[in-house]
Amino acid sequence: MCKQHDSKKTNYLLLFLFFALNGCNMISAGHGSLTSYDFETNKANLEAAVMKVIAENKNIYREPEPNQEAKDIYKEIAKERNKDDESINTDTTYVDYYNDGKDYLTIKIKDKNYRFTFRYYGDEETWKTSPTSSLFIVYAYNELGQGGGYNDNQDPKLLKQLTAVFESELANKVEKELGLKYTAKK
Repeated sequence: MCKQHDSKKTNYLLLFLFFALNGCNMISAGHGSLTSYDFETNKANLEAAVMKVIAENKNIYREPEPNQEAKDIYKEIAKERNKDDESINTDTTYVDYYNDGKDYLTIKIKDKNYRFTFRYYGDEETWKTSPTSSLFIVYAYNELGQGGGYNDNQDPKLLKQLTAVFESELANKVEKELGLKYTAKK
């Protein structure tokens, strides 16, 4: 009887863990994905291509741009966060959880006034060891402020409009920069 009771407890525990993890959108390391873009290259290469496309595209800018005091404070935070691996080069020009230059980036498309927050899939260990990488849209908004994140039950037509802009302004240019096709998952 004890073995059967322990087995039931284990099954309930596993069921609880499944629903708890599923509820946290664990597929995307804590965030649900509106659309993800998978590349057959490591995170360092993907990140370099993304940053180059942003730097060379006058229609894209990162936001928000903070004042000097906030930049100085964030430099200290980034230094402390990266103390175990000094090779990590966190862009401290931007100070915002969703624009830290390492995990998340928030960009604005000037001519359309669209705003996107995207994230690289995985954690630092995954970035160091995986031969593939992904980025995924966490939040997307059009010029009217319509949009949101994964759990906001996006209208399929609006989601298609938002991802089309993201792809034309960023993902397709990153693909060209890398010389690699991406696989999109919606």
